[in-house]
Amino acid sequence: MNGNGGGSFRAGPVAYRSFLQLLDANEALQQSYETLMTSLRLLNDTRALKVLLFTSARPGEGKTTVVTGLALAMARAERRVLLVDADLRRPTMHRLLGLDNTQGLVDIIGGHVRGADAAHTVKISEATGSTTGVLRVVTAGRVAASALDTLQSPLLTDVIREVAAGYDVVLIDSPPLLAVSDPLLLAPWVDGVVLVVNTGVVTEADARHAKERVDQAGGRVVGVVMNRFDEQLHGPSFHPYHGYYGRGATR
Repeated sequence: MNGNGGGSFRAGPVAYRSFLQLLDANEALQQSYETLMTSLRLLNDTRALKVLLFTSARPGEGKTTVVTGLALAMARAERRVLLVDADLRRPTMHRLLGLDNTQGLVDIIGGHVRGADAAHTVKISEATGSTTGVLRVVTAGRVAASALDTLQSPLLTDVIREVAAGYDVVLIDSPPLLAVSDPLLLAPWVDGVVLVVNTGVVTEADARHAKERVDQAGGRVVGVVMNRFDEQLHGPSFHPYHGYYGRGATR
């Protein structure tokens, strides 16, 4: 996605409404999401892409905002969409959308709650008050004591099948690939992986390394979203990774 897709709307209970207002006002942003939806639809004509994992090479590339915005745009287009926060170390989606995070993916994997019961409903309403779509969201749940152990659960594949039932598409947000290995545990069990690349955050070598890690894990990269792409720049700059999961780290 070219343009300013990441970090464009504020976190809070009405953040998704702010995003939809931005989408209406920003033709370039709207076109970017429409292009992304069209690209995924065309890919879906040749291979099954119902469950997609979104990740990035490093933190700060805007992947959470991109996947959340895409989910809202798809729901607005009346597609049955489920958005899942699989960042079990530093979950942020519940704050982005203003949702309760008492229970979520951690609890589904642990067998404490069914996927249908853990999913929140976000109604997509126009200014007139009429509802044009519904987005379902599974937050991460309370931060797991060991995210790695949770994602290595033998129940993971069953959980993915369960949460995917009844939806046209499932979009999963996960941590950066060069920060932790969590996304690599999910990559083999989804239909495709989408890399979000912020050209002002990572180098080309980082992006290639991220793709190689997905390939080695048995996953399949089906596309790359270029976030905040600036044609005036001759190449990406490198911002060192500073303890993404360290104390006080933010995304």
